[in-house]
Amino acid sequence: MKSLLSLIAISLLLSGCGPSKQEVLRMQMLEAQRIEAAAQAARQEAALREQRIVERRQLAYETLQSKKTLQSNDVQALYSSPKEVDANSTYFFNIALQPEKYNYADQKQGFTVIGMRRLTLASEFAEVINKWHANTALELSLLEEGANNDELVSVIPNIKQISLLENNNPNWMWEQSLFTDLTWNISPEEAWPVTSNRNAYIQIGLRFCNSQECIKRYSHKDKIVQAVAAQVMSVLVVDKSNQQILAEFIFPDL
Repeated sequence: MKSLLSLIAISLLLSGCGPSKQEVLRMQMLEAQRIEAAAQAARQEAALREQRIVERRQLAYETLQSKKTLQSNDVQALYSSPKEVDANSTYFFNIALQPEKYNYADQKQGFTVIGMRRLTLASEFAEVINKWHANTALELSLLEEGANNDELVSVIPNIKQISLLENNNPNWMWEQSLFTDLTWNISPEEAWPVTSNRNAYIQIGLRFCNSQECIKRYSHKDKIVQAVAAQVMSVLVVDKSNQQILAEFIFPDL
């Protein structure tokens, strides 16, 4: 009997040591407020992300319509003073696509981006690549021969390897292959009007970095390369015969 009374007394003492009902309610309200604040922040970030996509898509579309992409003289002027480039502006360039033989096994059409090469951490841009939290980048030729016969290139994140760009057309995909850059899931009959005359090209929007670590000169295959790192804001795949947009890829982040 004494043992039973002792157990009851200990239980009552222990129950009295726990949080009160008011304290439990207060803790529940604080947790609910924290969850709602996190949800509200997520909604705001999603809205801002969508706004960036809309604005960057609109700018790319307007540039395509107005044909205000940089030509060879503009590229040379841009690279003559890379430290003075506006880091908040987007510059647009047209890059040709080389169609490959149609892949009947996988029912898709492959393309190579002319003048695009892979860079590794062994390159001059190791510091920039590390900042991008990657182990490779892409070198994109914007002008094969500029002043003094230099090749003018942009070093961009490896958009083939990681999902940096919002893809609005699931029939188009970046490929990690060393040779194929883009693939188009389409029948050979539908691909033929675009590939037979090499009508496909990309309009790419770049936002350049003008700090010292982003501007380099180095040699590649007996040629001097002048390179400036940039973030890709948008990529439109275009049929030049009618200026139809075949696919779009938009960078959604800050």
